[in-house]
Amino acid sequence: MNRIIYISTAKLHRNRANLIQTLNTANGIYNIHKNFTLFMSPYKSHIPYKKRLCDFGVNPHLPIKFSTFLHSRWKIFKYVPFVILHKNKLKHSHVYTRSFRISNALIKFSIPHVFEAHEFDQLYEDNFMVNLRHGLNRGIVLKVVATNNSLKELLLKEGIQLNKIEILPNGVNIQSFSKVKKLTPQRFKHPTLIHIGTLTPQKGLYIVQKLAQKGLKIILAGNIAGNKNWSENVEVLGFIPHRDIPKIYNRAEISIIPYQEDLEYVNSFCPIKLVESMAARRAIIASDLKPMRELVTNEKEALLVPPSDINAWLKAIEKLSKDPEFALQLAQNAYEKAKELDWKKRAQKIIHIFNKTQRPLDRH
Repeated sequence: MNRIIYISTAKLHRNRANLIQTLNTANGIYNIHKNFTLFMSPYKSHIPYKKRLCDFGVNPHLPIKFSTFLHSRWKIFKYVPFVILHKNKLKHSHVYTRSFRISNALIKFSIPHVFEAHEFDQLYEDNFMVNLRHGLNRGIVLKVVATNNSLKELLLKEGIQLNKIEILPNGVNIQSFSKVKKLTPQRFKHPTLIHIGTLTPQKGLYIVQKLAQKGLKIILAGNIAGNKNWSENVEVLGFIPHRDIPKIYNRAEISIIPYQEDLEYVNSFCPIKLVESMAARRAIIASDLKPMRELVTNEKEALLVPPSDINAWLKAIEKLSKDPEFALQLAQNAYEKAKELDWKKRAQKIIHIFNKTQRPLDRH
């Protein structure tokens, strides 16, 4: 059985979206294909790493190897020592990475792999875009995975061939949201808003503050930039283990995702919090940004509003409050769409990429 190796520079002890994406992608692959290894940066925490995996809602037996050569201090050497150490194993495996630095090192040693692109501006560092085109032309980079069409369009402008790009949006563990209670029309009379994840100025801190000043009840689950004195109508939960996120949605009716246009990766992100809000069957109000429009359509699965227009946000909340049947229909439509974005389905597509571009994976 051919091995699949996922190489990640993410840190298991950090609470970041890239870690959620990495672990769930790896977990999805492992659930289908047991001959699998996830290489990660060293784990630095007093919490046993298997418990940490449980906190993220993934299999605690996910086979992880922590390599000191994937620590950020080895960026100065462009992670070449890691590739040299594992070169023979990598050449005889199906290799996947979302790190452009790891991909650069793999290209250098002619090791075939699939590269998952994320923040577009990073792809210009260390001459990577040139190397990526070179790797694709030589068949070293088998495919480039993009999480949305916005990123695909940027890659096409850089001369990456269309047939070398696969679109795989971020996903959700749809089963973990199955116990979230469905909403009723009565709950929209005095709705509670919820924001999940890190809250910074670029992610809409100003909008949330303004909504709070209007007396709206808000739940904030995640890290918040700066020390804020919130009014009594705002409940700050702080960081919540990812496996417990579905339970938090039970307490709210409207999920707000107020990303701003000055967000560093505004044209190349695929927000997990949006997909999870869809899976939770919550009415969604989100910033009207191109990556958002790829997942939801305004007034069909969500309400999309100008990112920094507080009056537009208030009008959207009022619309959902006054027309609860419309709000419920939005939530249900979003849920139906989320079912197609399950992490397992994403993993199946990754395995299919390997089957198309290299020797087929042994079936079991």
